Amino acid sequence: MKHLLRNVAIGCAALCALAVSPSPDARAAVRTERPRIWLTPEFKSTLVARYNRNTANAVELRSWCDAHINDDLSPYITSRAIEILKSINYALMYQMTGNTAYANRAVAIIEYALA
Repeated sequence: MKHLLRNVAIGCAALCALAVSPSPDARAAVRTERPRIWLTPEFKSTLVARYNRNTANAVELRSWCDAHINDDLSPYITSRAIEILKSINYALMYQMTGNTAYANRAVAIIEYALA
């Protein structure tokens, strides 16, 4: 189960990179080695360092996740997948903190939306 949660979290993070890429150049820089994942160990270290420094974005992400972690799941199937992308927030928080509550929420959203 732990590996499933980790893999779902990594997959969600990879989808996030495609969905919110800041510029066409960033999207064009596709890694040639396999597997092609967004959250490399190096980039994860960078994100964890930012999280640990309490950057404004890290604080905002943590606050949003904590504020919505117990919200009803029904909105996640009502708006043409836009809401489903919010699972990426929880997946990323899991990757940065190791807190399985975030991973469980990401998995719950995906399972609910695809049921």
